[in-house]
Parts: sequence; C-alpha cells; structure tokens
Amino acid sequence: MVWFTTVYLIVMSSKNVHEHTSSVSFVAINLTKLLSFSVVILFHEATIISFVYGSALPLLLSWILSPVKRYAI
Repeated sequence: MVWFTTVYLIVMSSKNVHEHTSSVSFVAINLTKLLSFSVVILFHEATIISFVYGSALPLLLSWILSPVKRYAI
C-alpha cells in the first residue's frame, strides 16, 4: 500500500512537472507535497501495523494454539 501510493504520487508529480517545465518553484512545491504525503502515509501504515501486531496477533496466536494446548494436556 505504501509503495503503490508513493509510486502514484511520484507519477502524478512528474506529470505536473512536464506540464510546467518553466516553473522551478512548482517543482519544489510538488516535491514538498510528495515528501509530506509519503511521511503521513508511512506513519499511518506504521500505526496500522503496530495496532494489528499489538492487539490481534496475540489473540490469533492463542486461538491457533488452543487445540495444541488441549492435546498437550
């Protein structure tokens, strides 16, 4: 998801760069937007991953290992 969004933003900003080749400040603004979007997306993905691994993974492991515990006893 992160890579897809980053590639999409790079492609869209490069299209804008080709449309406005004379404006250097426009390129700088696009790169700044791209960087800020990438940082926001990375923080969002990291939050989702930490939430999943923090809450759902132990629950999932206990559910998977519950038959093993029954047979072990």
